[in-house]
Amino acid sequence: MQKLLTDPKFTETLAPQFMQAVLDEIRGTRADVQEVAKKIELLPGQFAALLDKLPNATRPELVAVADRFDIPQPEGMTDTALRRELEKRAEDWRALRREIAAIPETMKQLSNLKGAAQAAFDAGRFEEVEMLLERVHQVELEEAAKTAELRAETALLRGRVDQAFTLLSSAADSLRPIDPLEPARRRILQYFAILRNHGLRYGGSGIARGIDLLAPVLSDDLLQADAWLWGAGMNSQAIGYQELGSRTGGSEGAALLGQAVEAYRAALEVGTRADHPVDWAMMQNNLGNALSVQGERTGGPEGEKLLGQAVEACRAALEVLTRADHPVDWAMTLNNLGGALWAQGSRTGGPEGAALLGQAVDAYRAALEVRTRADHPVQWAITQNNLGAALRAQGSPTGGPEGAALLGQAVDAYRAALEVTTRADHPVDWAMTQNNLGNALSEQGSRTGGPKGTALLGQAVDAYRAAQEVYTRADHPVHWATTQNNLGAALREQGSRTGGPEGAARLGQAVEAYSKALEVRTRADHPVDWAMTQENLAEVYEALAQHDTCTDPAPHLRAALAHVEAALEVYDPEHMPYDHGTATALRDRIRAALAGGA
Repeated sequence: MQKLLTDPKFTETLAPQFMQAVLDEIRGTRADVQEVAKKIELLPGQFAALLDKLPNATRPELVAVADRFDIPQPEGMTDTALRRELEKRAEDWRALRREIAAIPETMKQLSNLKGAAQAAFDAGRFEEVEMLLERVHQVELEEAAKTAELRAETALLRGRVDQAFTLLSSAADSLRPIDPLEPARRRILQYFAILRNHGLRYGGSGIARGIDLLAPVLSDDLLQADAWLWGAGMNSQAIGYQELGSRTGGSEGAALLGQAVEAYRAALEVGTRADHPVDWAMMQNNLGNALSVQGERTGGPEGEKLLGQAVEACRAALEVLTRADHPVDWAMTLNNLGGALWAQGSRTGGPEGAALLGQAVDAYRAALEVRTRADHPVQWAITQNNLGAALRAQGSPTGGPEGAALLGQAVDAYRAALEVTTRADHPVDWAMTQNNLGNALSEQGSRTGGPKGTALLGQAVDAYRAAQEVYTRADHPVHWATTQNNLGAALREQGSRTGGPEGAARLGQAVEAYSKALEVRTRADHPVDWAMTQENLAEVYEALAQHDTCTDPAPHLRAALAHVEAALEVYDPEHMPYDHGTATALRDRIRAALAGGA
């Protein structure tokens, strides 16, 4: 060692490197210790106490509770998002805690039955012993099933859906000795809802696993003995397919919606109006919803046919679900009818389309007579948002003061919805409504001259930017891209009507927004949206060429031509004649401008 310390080569080269390595190791260890110190080891009873004070919990406390629930990567979530997620888990935890607290009462009942059986046996009353022991067996089976249910719900609290599925399947099958149909009853009437509700509440595979849970009993010939139960099972399966299909795009989503429609129709063959009028009406309403989503996603005559069938199904439901007897369900069905009529009217055009849109507005306004803000605030806000969409669809093709008034009513409806659909409580719906509000304001502003129109366009830009606070590329890429595209349109209109550097800056921001949209709206994944945004870029480059700040329009016009020609590669003149026509006219206009400048 002494030799090394006196060696100049060691002291000049290796020693400093060694010392630096030691220092780095110390710093790394200190950082690890500091990171561990940020985490909290919860003491007995502290977990429950923290669930009651989540709004005021510190960041380390929130992360510690999230770790108990196995929430993945809570460190990467904002405090607001983490609190919102934990509030849902806390609500479910309290409900499950109440169920666990009821276990001793069941044990007491079982003990009493066994005591009675012992007394009857000692007295030689053997028939009574047999009856009591049979009841003991039933209670034991039911208790074992209940224990499995509680274990499943505990697994769901931690996001373990597959484990819950296995436990619920075993619980249902264990009850076959009580009644051969009991497994089917449990799967259809109870356990499907547990998995489905988890999927609706937290996302993930809950809905799909709920459908899997139904499969064994729906294919069992034994279930045919109870037609009503079989129909209820088909209805549950249809609900699952519909919810999955509504969330899934492309051919896979279309196939799931088709399976939902088939299952509803099968259930309606059993749950007839004569025997089960309310169940029949609710299934008609659900069928109408599935057909409406199918129709919106399907073009041409086939889509129109599906939407017509959706309207028929909702109207059939309303024959039973009257306002007098079933006011809440009546309002729900009217809201759904409005959606089908809106989709029909939006694609029909002309006087017939206007009439259908008018019927949609009437349906939404009628629903709002029951879905009041005071009694049903969330449903009221949903219907206000839907009413805004129908009014905007009415106002868009309508000129003059009448069209302007309809667009103004649409803006009012969206603003009303936002009074309830707040960012804090309903962030995704809030973002959707902000985007819709932006669309209505943008259209209003485009049709309004002077400072008033400029102000409306500014409000539209603000609404789109607000929506993007939730509609991020990471979490909602498709909605993010749509909102970027809409933002680009408002900025383009602002820039076109504003002179000088400010107007040019707005047009530049429009180019930036459209370009960002194309990062998600690729030709491979979203060809029609890609082409639409390409055409929008062509228009904004044309506007830049025509702007009063432009000294050389040729580069802008060449960029515009490249974008519109790209759009025409997708716009098929046979299947997309309108889009092909507008893009062709734009291309010809740009070519003429380039030729004139040359």
